Amino acid sequence: MRIRLISLVLALGASATLMAQPASDLRMKIDFPTDVLAYFRANMHNRVEELDKIIAAAAAGNMKEVESITRNGLAKRGNHAPGAPRPGQYVPAEFRALDQGMHDVADALALAASTAQNPPTAKDFQAVLGGISAITATCNTCHKAYRIH
Repeated sequence: MRIRLISLVLALGASATLMAQPASDLRMKIDFPTDVLAYFRANMHNRVEELDKIIAAAAAGNMKEVESITRNGLAKRGNHAPGAPRPGQYVPAEFRALDQGMHDVADALALAASTAQNPPTAKDFQAVLGGISAITATCNTCHKAYRIH
């Protein structure tokens, strides 16, 4: 009886250890040179900060602010400073297409925010929240498919 109990405890411990180990990461790995990786990560962090500001502005009902933040941030294309790294040359075409798609849905969000009434109606909030959801869905799709290194 005692041997069975010890065996059971050991088996449970082993299975818990196996369950705690992460499954293989099947996302496509993108290798960036060190300077490009740092730039890319900073860019991603900036996008999350912009999205946070957009959500806060939408929650406050300030659709003009949603439009401004979006147009000057997430919707902006090719806003690399002169001499800045160009991460696009290291990623597959599908990744670039997702990035362009994110800019497209950000444009649509800015448009929805620009046409909102003051104060915004329920329909305005639905359109803006739909735009925010489209952005996060694009982000999620990319993050599920790729990992950077």
